[in-house]
Amino acid sequence: MLSKLTFWKNYGEGKLAQAGDTILAGMVKIDPEGMSKAEIAAEREKFEKFSLEVEDYRAAHKREAAEAEAARNAYNKRMDQIRALEAAAAGNPDKAEKLRAAADKLKSEAAELLQVARTEIEEAEIAKQDLDEVEAIQAEMAQTIKVLESTLQKAQAEMERAKRAENRAKKRAQHQERLAGIRSGDGGVGVASKVMLEQAEQSRLSANAANRRSELLSDTTDKEDEVYADADVASILQSVDQADKPAPPPLPDKL
Repeated sequence: MLSKLTFWKNYGEGKLAQAGDTILAGMVKIDPEGMSKAEIAAEREKFEKFSLEVEDYRAAHKREAAEAEAARNAYNKRMDQIRALEAAAAGNPDKAEKLRAAADKLKSEAAELLQVARTEIEEAEIAKQDLDEVEAIQAEMAQTIKVLESTLQKAQAEMERAKRAENRAKKRAQHQERLAGIRSGDGGVGVASKVMLEQAEQSRLSANAANRRSELLSDTTDKEDEVYADADVASILQSVDQADKPAPPPLPDKL
């Protein structure tokens, strides 16, 4: 049965882990770029430390490989010596006994060297397997860093594009608002333009009125019309022009 102490210990550790994840998630939302850089820095630190371990594995493999090669060479040398002694014994019957005795002694040493060589070769192969595994891990860690850096660069570029798009949208909105104000006469330049247009229209109306008054007061303007081109009409109008005009009435004593 689980003790209360163990329960609360594990429960507390679990809650702390959850709280840590919550805090981390909050920090990521506040500063995603900073957290990404921190994560990359942490991965690089682990990579550097692991690279030192990889070098230890590489050195161990070189050492084991050198020892295996030395043991193999020692065994091969003994076998060459044994064959040379046996050949000499076959060609020199008088010395055959001592030559064969020396060969037999070397065979005993060769058997021991063979075991040593096999052990060293096996250890060198294990060291090579260990080196291959840690180098694979090292390559994966390097790839992880590259992916994180690439992802950060893409995110930074995307954020920059988003900021530029946001700025363009703001400028466009400001321009549209300004344009709407000009069209409605709510903007400064728009109001001035509107007043100028109104003044120009008023000036045109005033000019038209003045021209009309001038036409009405003129004796010749209306007579240029086709209506007045008729001979009878023209004769009557001419007689009116030549008639004596009555004197104007006297002015009153007071205006």
